[in-house]
Amino acid sequence: MAGWISLHRKLMDNPIYSNAFMLKLWIHCLMKASHKEHKHLVGNQMVKLEPGQFVTGRHALADEFNKGARRDEVVSSITLWRWLKNFEEWHMLNIKTTTKYSVVTISNWTEHQQYEQQVNNKNELFERQNEGFVKKSSKVEQQNTSISPYLSTDTEFSVSESEQQMNNKRTTDEQQVNTNNNVNNANKENKDDDKAFKKMNPFLFYEQEGFGTLSSFVGDQLGELIDDFGEEKVIQAMKETRLNGSNSLNYTKKILTNPKRERGVTNATNKPSSAGHDESQSKISEANERRKRIAGIKSD
Repeated sequence: MAGWISLHRKLMDNPIYSNAFMLKLWIHCLMKASHKEHKHLVGNQMVKLEPGQFVTGRHALADEFNKGARRDEVVSSITLWRWLKNFEEWHMLNIKTTTKYSVVTISNWTEHQQYEQQVNNKNELFERQNEGFVKKSSKVEQQNTSISPYLSTDTEFSVSESEQQMNNKRTTDEQQVNTNNNVNNANKENKDDDKAFKKMNPFLFYEQEGFGTLSSFVGDQLGELIDDFGEEKVIQAMKETRLNGSNSLNYTKKILTNPKRERGVTNATNKPSSAGHDESQSKISEANERRKRIAGIKSD
């Protein structure tokens, strides 16, 4: 796969920028996306892909993402797919899943990568034109050589000069496209993307609020809590964990599974049993009667 992609500086304002693994996953998606329409063979099925789309699966994504990574940097397929679903919730991409594969579509691909597409098209056109010109010049050179050996030097100079002119034109066009790309990106503000970037989730909260580094093992544990209780409740429990001076995910889990107990609220300490309450009231009544008899006061 050849070519290049555009990355806007606004990516630095995205919360995933502070998470190296999530940032790597997002760049991986941009790298995998097709820059032109083509067909992709999946098993025995031919899948038509538009610009900004690519085919993947849970295990295929993990194999590509973890290629060459150290053992302590390997991220599980479950965590990677959960992050991919988070990207979908933040409107960064769309996932269309079948029983055999998933097609991922990068949101606003044409808008953000259109100049890359233009340069790629120009490069292909220049390559075809240059290839045809060289072939034609080579054929003319062979004909001239058969007539006079002195004409070959002039032909070679002509070909070299023409190639230089084409290369100069190509460089100028690319510079103009890059300039237009920078100006266009500087003037565009995507409010929906800004809102999506600012949305907090438990994975980012874990790293940003002092719980520690998000390893793949911890990511799986946190993902299970999200599946069981939902992101909002998990974040609230994590906030309470930090307010109580803890950074343990087990503490957060206890809050979610038994919130009253974790807050120190138990039946034994906050709600006396009815039997104990009646016994104490009886002792108080007996003590009052004794005081009355000693004082010579008759009971009603």
